[in-house]
Amino acid sequence: MNNNRRIRILDRELANKIAAGEVIERPAAVVKELLENSLDAGATIIDIVVSWGGKGLIKVSDNGFGIDKEEIKLSVLRHATSKMEKNDLSSINSFGFRGEALPSIAAVSKLKIVSKTQSQETAFELSMSFGDIIDFKPASGNNGTTVLVNDLFSNVPARFKFLKSDRSENSLILSVIKRLALSRPDLALTYSHLDKIGEKKILELPSHGPSDFNLRTAAILGSEFSDNSFEISGEKEGIRVHGYASIPTYARGNTSQQFFSVNSRPIYDKEISYALKVAYGDFLPSGRFCSALINIYCDPKDLDVNVHPTKEEVRFAFPKKIKELLIGSVREGIGSMGIKASTRLNYSAREFFSMGSDGGSFSQKNKNVDNLSVDQMVLNQNLYPDLNMNSTKFFEGHLEEKKFNPRESLKVRDNVMGEDFPPLGYAIAQIHENYIIARTKDGMALIDQHAAHERITYEKLKKEYYEGHVKKAQNLLIPEIIELGDQDTNSILRSKDELVAFGLDVDSFGPGAISVLAIPAALGDINIEELIKDLLLEIGDLGREIALKTKIDQILSRMACHSSIRSGRRLVLEEMNALLRKIEVVPYSAQCNHGRPTYITLSLKDIEKLFGRI
Repeated sequence: MNNNRRIRILDRELANKIAAGEVIERPAAVVKELLENSLDAGATIIDIVVSWGGKGLIKVSDNGFGIDKEEIKLSVLRHATSKMEKNDLSSINSFGFRGEALPSIAAVSKLKIVSKTQSQETAFELSMSFGDIIDFKPASGNNGTTVLVNDLFSNVPARFKFLKSDRSENSLILSVIKRLALSRPDLALTYSHLDKIGEKKILELPSHGPSDFNLRTAAILGSEFSDNSFEISGEKEGIRVHGYASIPTYARGNTSQQFFSVNSRPIYDKEISYALKVAYGDFLPSGRFCSALINIYCDPKDLDVNVHPTKEEVRFAFPKKIKELLIGSVREGIGSMGIKASTRLNYSAREFFSMGSDGGSFSQKNKNVDNLSVDQMVLNQNLYPDLNMNSTKFFEGHLEEKKFNPRESLKVRDNVMGEDFPPLGYAIAQIHENYIIARTKDGMALIDQHAAHERITYEKLKKEYYEGHVKKAQNLLIPEIIELGDQDTNSILRSKDELVAFGLDVDSFGPGAISVLAIPAALGDINIEELIKDLLLEIGDLGREIALKTKIDQILSRMACHSSIRSGRRLVLEEMNALLRKIEVVPYSAQCNHGRPTYITLSLKDIEKLFGRI
């Protein structure tokens, strides 16, 4: 054997550096570990100060119960912890558990710990330099603990050179603090930057009770999120889900505003993020994501927090139950919010009308509009004696075939005011054969007729399909035999009863094979083998029935799109108003099947801003 390849024991200093690299990846990881230590010490107030992106200084002070004089030195030894009872890894209620954080930080920095318990007359200070204790003495200090970390990674150049700019590292630290603050609204937090001029406060969050939780979300995610979100709440079999999620029309291009926690422990979880995506289904456009704050509560014994060095990921004993509860709770929340459009859309519309699409003055580019009265616009767009009235089959009630007088309709409509004024008001005009302008009680609405009717038709088709009013299953003349292998065959057959409810009837056909006896009627002429394999590919822990329902919904959505009022269809006022009344009562009507908004609203205040009245 080559002598250079012989097995040897690493020296303590190198071993500590390697261990530190697993836990302390960057300054943000140091902040995270110290914050969690403070929380486990019962802190309710925490102050964080950093300089040079955490590379120069990280200081975390808390009002927790502190560390006894005799235990301060013990706290920086490997595998020393106060966070486990009876060596039981199956039930961990604290944030920390690995016993690695303080010794790992000490190995790659100049560390100072100042701590005082309520029973001690004075605080004590422990000073370390890259893993070695250099001083331990009495010090001045209040009840609680202050940890100072200086010159992080200055003894590990390979690690130091891969750190990002101060600005980027500060941003990562702020993200850690925000995630923790959202999971613990009862915690008072301040975050400051220290430079040559002095301390600059970046974030100051007072403690909030449960009833003021939206104040915490507004402070971190912005008031816009609070204005465009709905509450999520659900409980089943000892698992509880609570939080807030954005309405579908308030979507983002990434998942940066999705925050998850388990038993108040902030985590990252791709499966939960995917469950959110499934929950929103056809409410979001492709490539868009909701903003969400999701808190999951479960028995600690059903949770494994010892699966990641930095404790940012966990493993659930019953992941499918949690995801199904989350999906159901989000769907229920979306359905309960009624007709609500994003305030971001309203703001965008106001900006567009005030500036024009290319930044110019809207009024200067549209001088000809001033020459048309509202009545003339209605007449020009809506008086069509030869309109095919069979189109009214889409709406409740059939209208008699006659010529409509828009002026009479306006006269009647303008007399209907007061408490019974409907949310989307009354139609005034149709422009460009696709957009309906409506007068609302306190402003106006602009409705995309195709997108709105597409959602109405889609929800009608889903209701008829899932309530059994239409044929659900299409029996095959000759059963299709598909070889899948034992594991996939068992996976499909385990959900045989659930799949039948959606029209897919399968049965065993010997080892590693199934026979397909019927398929969902809505899917029509489809490659059955590809359907089964797609289901196996997509189901994961979410369940075959959810994946199959998604496929069926996609087909129903396509059918709804083709059978809805098309762009370019000219409508009379009665048809427009019938469409508005439908939008107000149909679930999820604020967005079409593809996730696009069906309407936007402008309040009277918005309109007055356009004209400089306020």
